[in-house]
Amino acid sequence: MAGRGQGLRGQGLIAHIRENQPAEVYLVHGKEGWFTDRAIHLLKAAIFPGPGGPAAKSLNYDVLSGREVDASRLLTTCGTAPMFAQRRLVVIRDASRANDKAWKEFGAYFDDPCETTTLFVDWGGRKPDGRARWVKQAKKSGVMADCRPIYDNEVPDFIRHAADSRQRSLDHDAAAHLARVVGADLHSLEDAVERVTLYAPEGRISLGDVEECIADTRAHEIWDLTDAVSERRPEQALQVLTRVRSQGTVPEVLLGSLQRTIRQLWQAREVMAGGASRETLASALGLHPFVAGKVAERCRRFDDRTLARAMVAIAEAQVATRAGGGLGGSMREWVVLEGLVSALCEPNAT
Repeated sequence: MAGRGQGLRGQGLIAHIRENQPAEVYLVHGKEGWFTDRAIHLLKAAIFPGPGGPAAKSLNYDVLSGREVDASRLLTTCGTAPMFAQRRLVVIRDASRANDKAWKEFGAYFDDPCETTTLFVDWGGRKPDGRARWVKQAKKSGVMADCRPIYDNEVPDFIRHAADSRQRSLDHDAAAHLARVVGADLHSLEDAVERVTLYAPEGRISLGDVEECIADTRAHEIWDLTDAVSERRPEQALQVLTRVRSQGTVPEVLLGSLQRTIRQLWQAREVMAGGASRETLASALGLHPFVAGKVAERCRRFDDRTLARAMVAIAEAQVATRAGGGLGGSMREWVVLEGLVSALCEPNAT
């Protein structure tokens, strides 16, 4: 059996899968879906390699939704011997949507998981109840990971790793600029790295390459937008949005920056709730103390319910703009963004 992972973060999960044979059980939770998607991608590549991989996957790869989890069906699926492959891969998405009874009935599986099956349980955003017997046993017999969003000061490292995986390298200033412009949304970051490496197919990627590829985006304009949103100034926010649109800014870049801002405000509220100092907040969020002071002041303008509503609105806007197609941004995409910015500046939920 592969080496067990205890208390891993998202980056640790990816490293564990790369460095070990597939484990029999993975129990993963957290709000950063990139880690989950990447982990499943790596497992599929490891379990179904080579020219015969697609055929083997078609026979030995099952994806279930938590809503349709039935203990007896799951036991049968996990216990079925692989066909023309060494292992089966069973993925349960949104596993928290299954009822407690189903998990209690299935829980005995984690005492003695099938040696020829890899079960990947994607629990979703919230953490599973660690008091449940099956959770304790899953952690004991397999790999458990918390795929929470990365901190701002971890973004440049993620960018460099994304470039390394494409056998490319970025100048320090190029990685820092990309981090400032795109934010901490990992799907958007990887897409940006992919575009930059295609734009500059040879040599080390420079700051100039990044600035030209990201439509000459002016970072200070995006900061003006996120400042206006975090200070609840709708008229100014919409004026800035019009300016950045005229510069050819990609909608996904704005969405990544807005998501990063709202997440930062939420993290700040959690830290400040315990009476933390500005210095403590700066250390917790990886910010300069001056910037941390501004974040502390702005987070008081929001309550938790409004921030939760904002994160949902941003996620919905990301889906809507991706459905619109194209990197230049259609009229529909900008209508979505205008509605989103207006909504983010509304008063607190009641």
